[in-house]
Amino acid sequence: MTIKYALTRVEIVRAFFQGLGRSPKFLAVIFVYSIGMGMFLSRPLAFGNALSPLAGAVFAFLLAPVWLFVRARTGERSLTLSLQGISAGIGSFKEQVPWSKVSITADPEGYLLMTGWLCVPSRIPSRAFAGPAEQSQFRLLIDQWRNVERENAT
Repeated sequence: MTIKYALTRVEIVRAFFQGLGRSPKFLAVIFVYSIGMGMFLSRPLAFGNALSPLAGAVFAFLLAPVWLFVRARTGERSLTLSLQGISAGIGSFKEQVPWSKVSITADPEGYLLMTGWLCVPSRIPSRAFAGPAEQSQFRLLIDQWRNVERENAT
């Protein structure tokens, strides 16, 4: 089963914030990157100058959603479900994610929120499906193939 859809920049940033709230691993990765950028942006650490890297880290953390909004890929996305996992693509970029690394949850706003190996969230809007029946079938296929992989692993 393959679905195709596009996301707006606002939807991509909203997924970023939802990912921060729902995934401690994703939050930790963004936090570590922010600290690294803070150290890079600040002057060399001198005695009594410990606030400079902290301010740089806060700045980098606050800059992330702005950068994401500007650089977001709004092109057509495709998700193909197979027994091996989910093949995701945006333009020429393609990634194969095995079922063991995928989790999916329902979003109260009518989206499916899916996370991959790094817990980077992907929001799948309801408009990507022909209707509620196709969305249910999509979730059912994911659940079935994830269960098959779990059974094969044991």
